[in-house]
Amino acid sequence: MKKPVVLSRNSNHGWTTQSASADADATTYRNKTEALQAARKIAGQGTPVIVRGANGQIQQVLGVGERDKTPIKPAPVKHKRSNRDVNIAIAKVLGNL
Repeated sequence: MKKPVVLSRNSNHGWTTQSASADADATTYRNKTEALQAARKIAGQGTPVIVRGANGQIQQVLGVGERDKTPIKPAPVKHKRSNRDVNIAIAKVLGNL
């Protein structure tokens, strides 16, 4: 699998596509729409693209699973847990409770 390309906001309030490989140059775009169009072209060539929002969190991943069009089935859920139950379980594992 090819190394992913990361689309993220840069310090000049533009958007940059940067390959994970060290020798690749970054390409800068004026707005996110232009950057997404370029990212979709890259993803169409078989390279995964990680799209990060202005806050740095991953918003979507392009180019993964799009070639085979295999639907992803949801995992079966045996028990419904509340957020409180999950937080208590995490605290127990971390030794905070």
